[in-house]
Amino acid sequence: MSYTDYFIALCLSELIFNSLLYYINSNGQPYGIETGGLSILS
Repeated sequence: MSYTDYFIALCLSELIFNSLLYYINSNGQPYGIETGGLSILS
């Protein structure tokens, strides 16, 4: 895997993770955007 492929995969997973967090947040589950959404995991 080249660095470009890795970077694209990283961006895609970041987009999926962010959209998942927004979906969870729209369902009333609290999470902090300032913590990168990690507060839902703790």
